[in-house]
Amino acid sequence: MSRVLVVDDEPQILALYRAVFEHESFEVLEAASVKDGLRLLEAQPPDAIILDVSMSDGGALEMLRLLKERGCSIPAVVVTGYLVESISAVARCLGAAGVITKTAGPRAVLREVRRVLAA
Repeated sequence: MSRVLVVDDEPQILALYRAVFEHESFEVLEAASVKDGLRLLEAQPPDAIILDVSMSDGGALEMLRLLKERGCSIPAVVVTGYLVESISAVARCLGAAGVITKTAGPRAVLREVRRVLAA
């Protein structure tokens, strides 16, 4: 069973991803902040990470920067409200394995996580 860490400060988004990923036999860890995400990452290393681009304590780009500094190689998928090329480029430079819009829906995020896990 693969373990995925979802880092998002919206409880309804966390619940939605939990439902979709658990239905597909993933173990789901949830964090509502970058700080909590880093703590969970160290305590229970996931196979993949889903990061919201915008959160109150920095969001995906900040977490990617911190993961890169730590030499973390866990694949991360950044989820953003709007796919802006500059955000996508920065996320990939910081090590994101994928970038996808929230409007694509949770099943598309699931497909992207499966893709990065298979790579």
